[in-house]
Amino acid sequence: MAIATLYAVFYVGGDAFSSLVLVSGVVCVTLAASGMKETHLIGIVNSLSYAYLAFNEGLYGEFALNTLFYLPMGVIGYFTWKKHSQGTFVAMRRLSTQRMIQLAGFLVVSITVVYGLLSQLPGQNLSFLDAVTNQFAIVATLLMVMRFREQWFFYISLNVLMIVLWSMRFMDDSSAADSMIVMWVIFLANSLFGFVRWTRLAPQTA
Repeated sequence: MAIATLYAVFYVGGDAFSSLVLVSGVVCVTLAASGMKETHLIGIVNSLSYAYLAFNEGLYGEFALNTLFYLPMGVIGYFTWKKHSQGTFVAMRRLSTQRMIQLAGFLVVSITVVYGLLSQLPGQNLSFLDAVTNQFAIVATLLMVMRFREQWFFYISLNVLMIVLWSMRFMDDSSAADSMIVMWVIFLANSLFGFVRWTRLAPQTA
C-alpha cells in the first residue's frame, strides 16, 4: 500500500492538496483494516481535506457527509475503539442477519430522501450516485465505530461506486479526478483486506 501511495502522489498527477487527501485517506483505511484506533485521528484530517475538494467539484452530498458526519464520528470512533481495544487492536464483532435486513430497508428510504434533496441544489453533479455513496458511507462508518465486520460489505460497494463517480468527473476534465480514482482503487484493495482480516477475527454474532 505504501508503494501504491507513493506512485499515486508522484506519478499520477493532481495538485498538492489532492495528494494530501490521497495520502491521509490511504493511511486511514489501512489502519481501519488492521483494527487500530488511530484510524479515526487520521480520518479527521482526511475528512477536512476531502470536504474542501468535494465542494469545489460540486459534490455537495460528499461535502456535507465529511463536515457534518465524518468529523464528529472521528472523535466518537477514536474513544469507542480505545475503550474496546485489546492491546493494539480493537475487539471485532459480527452483525446478525436480522439487523442486516433492517439496514437494507433503511438504505432504500434514506437514499430516496437524500436524492430528492440533492437534485434540488443548483450546481449539484451526479445527484443519485452522490446520494447512494453518501448513505453507504454513513452506514459503513456507523458499523465501523460499533466494530462490526459488515462495515466492509458497504465499504467495498462504496469504493466501487466512488471509482465510477470520479471516473465520470475525469471525463468532465476534473483536475483532481485522476488522484481520486487512484485513491479509491487503493481503498477498494484495503477494504478487501479488511473484510478478510475482520472475518477471521470476529467470530461472534451480535
